[in-house]
Amino acid sequence: MRKSILFITGTRADFGKLKHLIRIVENDFDVHIFVTGMHLLSIFGSTYLEVEKSGFKNLFLFVKEMIIGLIIKSSRNK
Repeated sequence: MRKSILFITGTRADFGKLKHLIRIVENDFDVHIFVTGMHLLSIFGSTYLEVEKSGFKNLFLFVKEMIIGLIIKSSRNK
C-alpha cells in the first residue's frame, strides 16, 4: 500500500514553491492537493486555475464563505 501525502496551498506564491516538491514526491506517494484561500478569489486572479493546469491529480477545492465575505467587503470600502 502506497503512502499518501497532502499538500495545502492558499496562494500562488506558496504553490510556486510547493510545485517542485510535489513533482519530486509524486512517484513515491499518492499526492493530494487541498486548494483554498486566495486561489479561489476572482479578485486575486482565480489562481486555482494555475493549480489545475499543472496536471496534478486529486485536487480538492475548499471555499470558506466567511473569509471571502470579509475580503470582498473590505475591498469595497476602499
